[in-house]
Amino acid sequence: MSGYLLQIDSFNRAYAEIEIRKHDNVGYEPIKFKYDPGADISTISLEDLEILGYGFSDVEQLARLSGTGSAATGPNTEHYAIDLNLTHILGQLIPKGLTFPFTCLCKRNVPMPKNVDCNGCELTGK
Repeated sequence: MSGYLLQIDSFNRAYAEIEIRKHDNVGYEPIKFKYDPGADISTISLEDLEILGYGFSDVEQLARLSGTGSAATGPNTEHYAIDLNLTHILGQLIPKGLTFPFTCLCKRNVPMPKNVDCNGCELTGK
């Protein structure tokens, strides 16, 4: 791991690297997550799952739950709940065999909302 402290980006969001066991069970890979102390479940991208060696068919097979929900941009997307093995979280060693729940969206390209003219709008920064 690159460090055990939370990293703060230019938007004041806190991130941590978490080492997750690769799909082939050979080694672990550090994946960057936004720190959300109130979340019951973390979200992992399909791109990060691919880094870990998981394909979409693997996600479908490993899913313990699946469903449809709306994304922040409005359209419905398929999502899957899977369990992954971790090795370290912020320097804490995770007991072997302990898994954590993650949700992933199967839709890769979520369209961006149309540009709106919004003077003084905090959301667009204009």
